[in-house]
Amino acid sequence: MSYISIVNKIERVCLRFALAATVLTIACVLAVAARPLSGAAANKSSAAPQSSHPATQSSKKKAKRRPHHDIGQKVPSTDRIQEIQSALSREGYYKGDPSGKWDSDTQDAMRRFQEEHDLTGSGKLDAQSLQKLGLGSDIAGVSAPRPPQPPSQQSKPASAPATGSAANVPATSSATARP
Repeated sequence: MSYISIVNKIERVCLRFALAATVLTIACVLAVAARPLSGAAANKSSAAPQSSHPATQSSKKKAKRRPHHDIGQKVPSTDRIQEIQSALSREGYYKGDPSGKWDSDTQDAMRRFQEEHDLTGSGKLDAQSLQKLGLGSDIAGVSAPRPPQPPSQQSKPASAPATGSAANVPATSSATARP
């Protein structure tokens, strides 16, 4: 064998070694990155067979979690629902006494009201339906809500010029006043 062929073989072996080292490094990085995910999955799969009552264990896990709060619309109070039912009754859509519960009769009445007033007949409360019932604001569903004014701006009257003898006298500094 010649010197050049030996050098070529050594270079090929070194390249193969470098390639193998790179592949192992990538595999190690991926294994470390996937470790928390596979660890959590292993905890779930190992926890399920240990319990003879899986429903009890899952309810315990749910109790430990923070409750998920929707940012969306809040549920109206019983008094507000009675007010809506009364308005639907006045318009002839709701039959019976206001119960304060958003039941199927109330949804059906709201759906009929919405459809006859050219609104989306969903049976759900929205700003435009309340406005047409006379229970919403004038700008409901039309523009963005106005931000609340801080109390200091609401209670202060417009600034008026000060009156009295002290207000008409120009301020003088003792350093600029000369005898």
